[in-house]
Amino acid sequence: MKDSHKRNLFLYNVYMTFSEPLFWGPVLVSAMIGLGHMSLQEIFIMESVVLAIVFLLEIPSGSVADIIGPRKSILAGRVLLIACYFFFAFMQNPLMVWIGNILWAVGFSLESGANESILYEALDGNGNKEEYEKYYGKSVARRLGLAAFTSLLVSPLAIWGMRVPLMASVPFIVLPFIAMLFFKEHPKERHAYNAKLHLETIRKGVLFVFKSQEIRWIIALSVIIGTVSKVWFFTYNAYFELTNIPLTLFGVIFFAINVVAWGFSNYADSIKSRYGEEKPLIMMYMVMSVPIILMGAFVHPAMVIMVLLPNFARGFFRPLMSGYLNKRIEDTARSTVLSTSSSITELAKFVGLMMFGFVLKVVTLPTGLIVLGVCACIACVANYISYKKLSSP
Repeated sequence: MKDSHKRNLFLYNVYMTFSEPLFWGPVLVSAMIGLGHMSLQEIFIMESVVLAIVFLLEIPSGSVADIIGPRKSILAGRVLLIACYFFFAFMQNPLMVWIGNILWAVGFSLESGANESILYEALDGNGNKEEYEKYYGKSVARRLGLAAFTSLLVSPLAIWGMRVPLMASVPFIVLPFIAMLFFKEHPKERHAYNAKLHLETIRKGVLFVFKSQEIRWIIALSVIIGTVSKVWFFTYNAYFELTNIPLTLFGVIFFAINVVAWGFSNYADSIKSRYGEEKPLIMMYMVMSVPIILMGAFVHPAMVIMVLLPNFARGFFRPLMSGYLNKRIEDTARSTVLSTSSSITELAKFVGLMMFGFVLKVVTLPTGLIVLGVCACIACVANYISYKKLSSP
């Protein structure tokens, strides 16, 4: 392997490992409530609006990455994300939370799609594109492994105040930006930005998605897993408090969550090679529906263990989906197609969060979880039927 290729893989791993803020997962929602002075229902509505913004920006930003190159798109997005993390770390009112979330929406859109394209194109340029799922899965696993470790530090840090874990993340947020500064993008013809080319790239990418039955199926699966995971995640802290689990244990729980996701992401390629496609798929359907129903039906501290199960899907699905899409995409609109997939998923998350927010206005959290689980189960059955039709000769 060439030295330049090794350096690129190292820089990409640094970028992915620190691409999300450390220490935040266990306390972010609680911090929005305590420091940002927002209710859980207000947070659901805010997140819905933010996802609507992402939906609107995903495809245009993806086509920008195809035109000017994914590296430039990632760097622009990272600048906005750094600003976003500062707003979150020092939030004092709902306005600061809103500003931070809007900055996140724009920054995320600029990086989404580009962060997968840049790796695939780099591997393709060195004749290693068949190993994309392995490299991508392991890079995601490194991030999850670090998140697991730092989750254990959240509780000791939170003793000094809920803001301390947020501020402790700040020194690390510039590392992905620095890594991308030195990343050598795969040589490829790029163009100066112009509106006509932008619209043509969007048209080509979106048309490709809607013409491919395989792509539509994997996007539908992404919608189910992404939406259910997003809504479910925002109930974690409230459920922990409902079952009287102390804040000091939140970090331990999130440690376990990330360890499970790390394991399945790190060995995603091996799992697929050993068990094929259908068995892991059925497992994903089960863990994204049954545990939610059980948590709602039996409200007890012991049921918190159920939140570990969807992390099989969280760890395994991302490398699987990314590899599945990238191997079927035309190079000229790679980031656009990936962003189209993400855009549709973000729209579904927006609808899901809005609906669940309204559900919580009329029913209790446990009842809401049962409703969410039943809906997830119906969606999974429908997706599996589509899969069988697609895979039949």
